[in-house]
Amino acid sequence: MENESLKTKALIVDDDTFLVSLYKKMGEETGMDLRTASSGEEALALLIDFVPDIIALDMSMAGLSGLDTLKEIRAKNLAPNAKVIILSNTNEDDAVVEAKGLGVEHFIVKASLLPSQVMEELTKIARLR
Repeated sequence: MENESLKTKALIVDDDTFLVSLYKKMGEETGMDLRTASSGEEALALLIDFVPDIIALDMSMAGLSGLDTLKEIRAKNLAPNAKVIILSNTNEDDAVVEAKGLGVEHFIVKASLLPSQVMEELTKIARLR
């Protein structure tokens, strides 16, 4: 059995419940300690007790956007060492610049990848820690 302390801890935040259920299933299959949230507000509540190694935020969500959620995460110093990835269906220059200014290291355009490929990318990025 894999040592729990070595298991990658991840949080995926996306308001597409179908995608979230796929990500959750794939995370369980890989042995990742994966938590999911369907809103920025739910993510902030989860981060009080869960400190992930990697956070993937959907850019466009109802309520708090991915960037607004990230601003709150930074302001409250939640998961300060987590790698942050933005998931988006577009690759808008302004959004990329703003995200990088908030410490986002990776930007994944979901529309160009299958959910399994998104999870593969998250796993690769998590291994870079």
